Amino acid sequence: MPAESRHRQGLLVESRRAPHGCNATFFSFLDHGTAKYVKEKAAGAHLVSSLSLAFEFVPKGLSLKTYFAPRKLGQVALWPLAQWEAAIRGLEPNNLGLDTLDQFPASTSEGKLLSPFMLAVDNVAPAASRMKLYFQTPHTSFRSVREIMTMGGLITGLDRQLADLRELILAVTGLPADFPEDAEMPAADEKTYSPAAKDNFVDRPDLLSGYMYYFDIAPGARIPEIKFYTSTRRYGRDDQTLADGIVSWMEAKGRGAYGQAYWRCSRAWPSTGS
Repeated sequence: MPAESRHRQGLLVESRRAPHGCNATFFSFLDHGTAKYVKEKAAGAHLVSSLSLAFEFVPKGLSLKTYFAPRKLGQVALWPLAQWEAAIRGLEPNNLGLDTLDQFPASTSEGKLLSPFMLAVDNVAPAASRMKLYFQTPHTSFRSVREIMTMGGLITGLDRQLADLRELILAVTGLPADFPEDAEMPAADEKTYSPAAKDNFVDRPDLLSGYMYYFDIAPGARIPEIKFYTSTRRYGRDDQTLADGIVSWMEAKGRGAYGQAYWRCSRAWPSTGS
């Protein structure tokens, strides 16, 4: 953690110099002071990375994103949505997507269960950047997925996309087509479930289960764009089931150009579980 503290302080300095670097407003998510973190670590606190960088290999070239998973000194609980909102408003006071998102938890049963844990932005001019706020929910039924992806009915016209998504979830988990929409997803058994990263989630064990979503509240957008994540580590059966399910789904949707190559590659490696 001390090394990370030094690196992010350096990143803050460099971001102020860069024309379209990471906006310094987001460093309100973090505390500074290496000695204080060292003292907290010595007292038994479990400290993990609070800032990460990711490179995207896109057709136009290389792009950079920054992920914030804040943990302030002495923090013992996760930030509520209101605290995230206060930090985001410091950069963009009139974010319409955040206005819409702010109403969702209070207006639906599934929205109340969403727990924010991370924010990601593109390292470009703020007006051109995505602003992706990540949430976790303990619910894994498709009824829950439908309510969140439509924001309780606010977003319409997604019937085909939701049907495709349900088929994909069933494909990668090896479940039958008649699996009930209101049933929770069964976890993989102990023979295939190996939570290799559990030591990094001591303070957030819930992130190893449940479903995750991000809401893109990019500047100018009134309705957030939502993406869904399922933990194949937790709900996948084994490597072969995952590979077969993904390839079958891609081919059925006319996207299977590289399916067989992927399938052969997956067969070349010994199965290690999920």
